[in-house]
Amino acid sequence: MTSWVHFSFQDASSPVMEEFVLFHDVIMVCLGFIVVSVGGVLWAVLAEGPYVGGLIDGQWLEWIWTALPGLVLFGVAMPSLCLLYMYDEMTNFDLGVKVYGYQWYWSYEIPLVEGLSIDSFMAPSSDLYGGQCRLLETDVPLTLPIKSMIQLMISSKDVLHAWAVPSLGVKMDAVPGRINTLSMYSFRPGVYFGQCSEICGAHHSFMPIMLEMVSVGDFADWVKLSDDSE
Repeated sequence: MTSWVHFSFQDASSPVMEEFVLFHDVIMVCLGFIVVSVGGVLWAVLAEGPYVGGLIDGQWLEWIWTALPGLVLFGVAMPSLCLLYMYDEMTNFDLGVKVYGYQWYWSYEIPLVEGLSIDSFMAPSSDLYGGQCRLLETDVPLTLPIKSMIQLMISSKDVLHAWAVPSLGVKMDAVPGRINTLSMYSFRPGVYFGQCSEICGAHHSFMPIMLEMVSVGDFADWVKLSDDSE
């Protein structure tokens, strides 16, 4: 998760997020190359040196600054398309989760476990203790297994919301009357936080997302415990 004075991405805990970070690094390299190239040409022109005439009237330079942007755009487009298809890839799922947005909390249902439903509200500041995160903790986290392909079926019961967890590289709009699907995979256990990423009303900032990713065995124990408590 993020911390104070943190200017980079959160630690990637899914293959998709790792690819997002890599793609960002590639884009930054391309931008650096563009800045250096354009800055060098401008400096050479403004310096009024012996080669200024060649820079201003040189046809070879026109070929270069026409071809290079095309190569840069192609180099950016290919990994971007691969990442786009990877993000939308739908494979065999191990578990399905229904996600519903309300003003202003999240509700979860796991169809595999009949009758298992969770309403997740933001934990009030008075209930927090040392080390917990204000505006991110929930009273009941959603527990899911790691190393399992999970299908999220996201919708809303009132207005537009958006379900997003940056560390896992997932974000999807919750639209009333429509179900949007999204795949999620985590290779690392831990607690992951997210927030509603669509302005949905007065308390938009107070509907956090809290995921607890555990081993498959611990997930089975959690499901059994949830069944016994109902």
